[in-house]
Amino acid sequence: MNLQEQISRIQSMMGLLVEDSESKIKRLILNYPNGGIESFAAKFVKLAGLVTDVFSSVGESIDYVENNTDKFATPLDEFIIGSHGNKCSTHIMRTEKEKGGVDEKNLLLKMKQLNHIGPNTKVFFTACYGADELDKLISASEHLGGHKVYGAQGVYNYVTNDADGFFWCRAPKENEDIGSPKFIDWAKELQRKTGKSIKGDSSTYNQYYLDSGICGRANGSPIKGFL
Repeated sequence: MNLQEQISRIQSMMGLLVEDSESKIKRLILNYPNGGIESFAAKFVKLAGLVTDVFSSVGESIDYVENNTDKFATPLDEFIIGSHGNKCSTHIMRTEKEKGGVDEKNLLLKMKQLNHIGPNTKVFFTACYGADELDKLISASEHLGGHKVYGAQGVYNYVTNDADGFFWCRAPKENEDIGSPKFIDWAKELQRKTGKSIKGDSSTYNQYYLDSGICGRANGSPIKGFL
């Protein structure tokens, strides 16, 4: 088996190969390396079919999705956003050109507009720390109209497809967001049980989201690995 045949076999196994005009990519993996050697290596990863394409900014990937929308299934089985994360930012991802953090909103809105996100599509951000503050996943879900979004807690490992934990979130309903009567009742009950005043910080909000079912811990990675 020559190199091209080996690459085609890997692509087929990963669900990335478009075999004919009727075939559609069902597992869309957009990768955002950090530049330098990492970007150089990412091009080989793309060649092997382990990611769909590689980008230095969110804007580039939006253009790519628009220009190639007919190649992608409607809806996708999996939509995977592979980027570095932002531990101290309100956004999940960052890119080579947007190191300080980038709003993933426009990408998610475009994917929804093009009907690539369906009821059973797994949407997963590989970004490290993406699920440390569950507000980030909730915000992403809101951009997708309440669709469930997955993220990694702590550092995500591409090779082992592992992290400190994996979580999912959906958009809260009108009567269950932070500040709602449901939240206030929850906070009062927690204060009664613990005898401590409730702080308005991410750990408190995370606990509320988990207790109320807005978010949950996944049983392992939501996707199959890349290797």
